[in-house]
Amino acid sequence: VVQAPLSQNLRHTKRQQKRRLANQKSNFRVLRETMETVDDDTVARFVALLESKGIKAVVFDFDCTITIKHSSGRVRNERMDSYLQGNISPVFHKLLPCLLSRSFRVGVATFA
Repeated sequence: VVQAPLSQNLRHTKRQQKRRLANQKSNFRVLRETMETVDDDTVARFVALLESKGIKAVVFDFDCTITIKHSSGRVRNERMDSYLQGNISPVFHKLLPCLLSRSFRVGVATFA
């Protein structure tokens, strides 16, 4: 058995990581574009799919999922209302009421 040198294996791994990251960025761009155009029927079908899988709770990341802009961890509770004005993701705005109306538990996860 002949093994490739360690440096060659590391280069191969780095190339794989770069490709994966490029794919993730591409997928994120498509998702962001889709977020602006999602309709109520799509949201309802998505929630029905979650129900069919037995999912009972959904946890959202705060920055760039619930919100459009990233807070960078600088928004304090006393300024949260003004920060959220006009900064709620259109998909979250449609998805949250649908989830709650079907008795899903909803949570928020954030590093900030």
